[in-house]
Amino acid sequence: MELLQIEEPGRRSDALDDPGIALGLELTGTALRLAAAVGGNAEPFRADSGGVDFLPALSGYDEAGALVAGVPGLADLTAIGLDALTMPDQPDARGVAVGERVTALMAAAGRRVVQLTGRPIAGAAVVVPLDSTSGLRFALLQAVEAAGIPVLRLVEAPVALAASLGLGAGGEGAYLHLAAVPSGLALARLEVEGGVIRLVGGAAVRHVDELPALIAAEGRLLGVIAPGLADAAAIAAASGIRLIEGGAAPEAAVCGAALLAEASL
Repeated sequence: MELLQIEEPGRRSDALDDPGIALGLELTGTALRLAAAVGGNAEPFRADSGGVDFLPALSGYDEAGALVAGVPGLADLTAIGLDALTMPDQPDARGVAVGERVTALMAAAGRRVVQLTGRPIAGAAVVVPLDSTSGLRFALLQAVEAAGIPVLRLVEAPVALAASLGLGAGGEGAYLHLAAVPSGLALARLEVEGGVIRLVGGAAVRHVDELPALIAAEGRLLGVIAPGLADAAAIAAASGIRLIEGGAAPEAAVCGAALLAEASL
């Protein structure tokens, strides 16, 4: 895995005085993503392949029968992505609950970060999907903290994405985030005040034709954020608002979470 340069040369203090690094953490359906932020800049930790999926969301058992996470090719291998945490007490073939296996994944990632950087972890902002339940959020929070990683905050994906785009420094006002979901489109209203990005509401629509009326009902907006949405430009143009470019990169949300973690320290 690639060694991440996260501090300026000549600026390292004694290890005992090092407050640690700020992390963004995102568990997807298939992998764990991490990013670090220093001085208002965020960068993802990358796998050997160069991808942004730091560790695969897998757990299994080595030849000695010990639980190992984040490594393919083990015995009794199981997927432990975000969806698995909807049933955190579900055991695997050897009786170990999903929550414990996700904790093992988080602990493996934490050890790897310390090895790569030579620095402790000060805390993490953890990305959660906008539509995630309170139960899933609590299970994820427990798994991260049980791994010894302090959780500074849980942050909804649209807020993390907005932070990665620098909207907190872009002037006060409201933005609309659009994302494709199985049932159609999900809308989230974000407001920026005093440099703080807040999620203040949301809605769901089944078809793109419903959007102009809903957007008009939101009042004055500074822009719309719709990463990866094919109709984004047409939607913005039809609604008479600016399309905020960027944010489609898979690491955008976790990098935004890292920036929010740094701001929380």
